Amino acid sequence: MRYFVVPLLLLLTFTSPGQIKPLDLKEISKKAKLWFRKYGQLVKTILSTGDGKEPGSAYIVTSTSDEYTVLDFLELKFTQQAFIEHKKKWYDLMSVRENESGIDKVYFDINLFFGKMK
Repeated sequence: MRYFVVPLLLLLTFTSPGQIKPLDLKEISKKAKLWFRKYGQLVKTILSTGDGKEPGSAYIVTSTSDEYTVLDFLELKFTQQAFIEHKKKWYDLMSVRENESGIDKVYFDINLFFGKMK
């Protein structure tokens, strides 16, 4: 289970100089649930594209931030990154720290955006 710390300052809103009032915690809760649902759907969608064990089953991503989102979700910490070409396609190979899952590397298919940024 993951826990997120919300700084105390985020629980306050400033109405005018010198005046502070607490935010509506129910409203914060609604927004947080919405964003966690969106985050979950994003990760679920990416994970459904492969298993990341080799180039042929690499996770398909649309940005580098997607790569870090997946690694974070899988509770993996990257140690090294490499671009590799395989069958005329480009992949990001992320080596990761030793972990309980026994995963040592993760492949990401970056062809949807690699080389298209200008």
